[in-house]
Order: sequence, then structure tokens, then C-alpha cells
Amino acid sequence: MNQSSEADGVLTFLACALLLGAPFIAAATGLWATACQWLTEHHILTSQSVQLSIPGTAGAGLDAPRILLAAGALLAAAAGAILLHRRTVRRRELGLRR
Repeated sequence: MNQSSEADGVLTFLACALLLGAPFIAAATGLWATACQWLTEHHILTSQSVQLSIPGTAGAGLDAPRILLAAGALLAAAAGAILLHRRTVRRRELGLRR
């Protein structure tokens, strides 16, 4: 493969990404606004005493208790991922499948 055909491939990819990606970006923007509104209506995000504002939510965000809950959820997810990875590595070392 020469440099000319490689550059043409990259340009073709970029053109397709721009043309095909625009509708997905527009849809994601609308979805983000709808999701933020739903989260605020169901009191997952708050618009009062916000300590951590989330961009694109018109001032809504997390207060201290919600920040602690989010941090706990992230720590639990990270711990679960680490345990799953360690289990997978251990099983590979033993030569076990699934």
C-alpha cells in the first residue's frame, strides 16, 4: 500500500465520519436534553444547593449527598471490574475456560 492510497483512505473515512456522524450528534444532543430533564424531574439531579454542576443541564447538578452516592457507585463499579479481571486472569493461568 503506498502513501497516496493510504491518504485517500483516511480522507474518505473522515468525509464519511462527518457526513454520517452529524445526524448522530444531533440526536445525541436531543437525547441529552431529554435525559437531563428526566433526571431533574425524578430528583436524581437537583437544581437547588448544587455543589457540582453538570454542563448542559441548565444549572442542575449534584449536591453533597448525591456526590457521595455517585462516588460510592463508581468505587463499587471499579472494585467489581478489578475483581472480575483478577478472576479472569487466575482462570487463564489455571487453563480453565469459562
